[in-house]
Formats: sequence, structure tokens, C-alpha cells
Amino acid sequence: GSRAALAWASAPPWVGAGRAAEVVVNGLLPAALAVALHAGDAAAATAARRCYAELPGAAYGRTAHLAAALRAGGLRPRAAESQGMLWLASGRCEQGRCAGCALG
Repeated sequence: GSRAALAWASAPPWVGAGRAAEVVVNGLLPAALAVALHAGDAAAATAARRCYAELPGAAYGRTAHLAAALRAGGLRPRAAESQGMLWLASGRCEQGRCAGCALG
């Protein structure tokens, strides 16, 4: 009963804050947006988009140089930018297609 509940409540978290943020950005928010759009719930869709826009960006080693370039330009990468940087890294950086990239 209550002893088990207390033990569970005081246990260390099963996932860290970084992993939890990734689950929210990559799973929960896209699902929430899809459900809201399917249901025609504009307010819920707006809330999902706003959450996505306001969440801090994740730190990925493979995008560190891109994040540094954004910060050097005075921008603070958010979740959306982190997702975009992953796309750039896989589609350009990791293929040696740096020429023409605004971030260098």
C-alpha cells in the first residue's frame, strides 16, 4: 500500500531530463499536434506548436558546430532549431556538402 507508493515516489527518475525532453519533442508533441489537427481543435494545435517553439534545444554532439554558429550569430537554438540542425547534419555536414551553407 502506502509503503510501496512512498518507495516508488522517492525512487530515482527512470529517465533523465534530457531524454524526457527528447521524448516530448520527438514523440508527445508531434502526436498531440496530429490528434489536434485530426480533431479540428485549433486551440490544441496552437498549444502544441507553441510548446515546440518554446522548448530549449537539445545538445547533440554531431550538431555542436552548427549550434555554435547560431549562438555566435546571437541566436539561442530551441527544439525546432535542434531538429533542423539534425537534418542539416545528416543531409549536408556528414556528406561533406558544406559549400553554400550559410552556417559554414
